[in-house]
Amino acid sequence: MEALASTNQIIPDSNSSQDRGSQSSIIDSSWDTKSHAEKAAFLESTYTIEKTDVASGIIESEAYKTEDRSPVSKIARKLKFHKKPIRQVSEDYLQIIRAHFTKLILQSIRNVQPYAGTPNASVYVHKILHTIRDFEDKSPDDPILEVLFAFYDALAYQHQWTTYTSTQFEKAEEILNQITKESIKSKDIEKAVAALDNVGFDTIPFQFSLEDDAL
Repeated sequence: MEALASTNQIIPDSNSSQDRGSQSSIIDSSWDTKSHAEKAAFLESTYTIEKTDVASGIIESEAYKTEDRSPVSKIARKLKFHKKPIRQVSEDYLQIIRAHFTKLILQSIRNVQPYAGTPNASVYVHKILHTIRDFEDKSPDDPILEVLFAFYDALAYQHQWTTYTSTQFEKAEEILNQITKESIKSKDIEKAVAALDNVGFDTIPFQFSLEDDAL
């Protein structure tokens, strides 16, 4: 949670009676004014939601008696069920974490543009790569990571980041900025990765063949 200490992103508006209790009630607010404990408590409360209940149970054994009350050796088993909630990451949590990390990534892409093709670009490229990994650690189920991983591979594989121009980084910023503003679907992911390819980012840099797999 320490990674969120500097962001001024989105938290529920506690003053809105209309949206109170709704998962979609997130607005721009003074996140920086909240204490670390308040941020941690809020994120913990939004991290998971109960999706549905499933039955789980334990088997118990007991001796029982026949009609004449004489004990028998056979063991009767009974299954006791109780409900156990299935939890999943809430949409509020996904949006908060996504807003924080994509802001850092987009800022680093913007910063790298004047230094594209030079050794000085390495500082910002490394920041991009490490932030994507931190994002994965905090919110591994966010679908936008599929696009970010493609961008990661295009930069990291054999130091290909040294070959990209300022204009290409500018286009990448536009593509990633656009997808962060949408409710992400599979087709959006495919379009974003294709757009990165179209501006020259090699999102599948690894070479393999079926013959290699057979060996």
